[in-house]
Amino acid sequence: MDNDLAWRDLIEVKRILNKIKVPFFLSYGTCLGAYRDGEFLSNDKDIDLGIFGQEGLNIVCAVLEGVGFNRRRWPAKKYLAMNRNVILDIHFYKEVSDKYQCFINDWKGYYYFPKKFNSFEKIDFRGEKFNVLKPVEEYLFWCYGEDWKDKTNRKSAKITGHK
Repeated sequence: MDNDLAWRDLIEVKRILNKIKVPFFLSYGTCLGAYRDGEFLSNDKDIDLGIFGQEGLNIVCAVLEGVGFNRRRWPAKKYLAMNRNVILDIHFYKEVSDKYQCFINDWKGYYYFPKKFNSFEKIDFRGEKFNVLKPVEEYLFWCYGEDWKDKTNRKSAKITGHK
């Protein structure tokens, strides 16, 4: 993934989602790279974002298409996948018993996280403020295990908390 193109797309998506008042958060590898490294992960292939609730799904898709993002999958099995310069994966979550689960097509696979991650904190990423799930270090530990802080351990870039 080209980091400069990824950054351009992320900033554009942030601008759009803020304008239409749809709160979002950095998730999975994008959160890990932003928080731990201050950069996108070198082996990442996409930008991962999360949104609570399904209310904004159709408008988010329409607005992003209006500025040149193309749908890769719709309806997606797991999430809304779009691309312009890089792949953008947006997971919409609903509360299901003790967790938040990606709701598109009620897919029950990897895309969920415990209910305790139900609010945001802000982190600085390349001089911009972004929401991440709070507490971010517990979220990253849940996703990637105890080695999440180790930049040299390639396992730390693989989601382990979903199994």
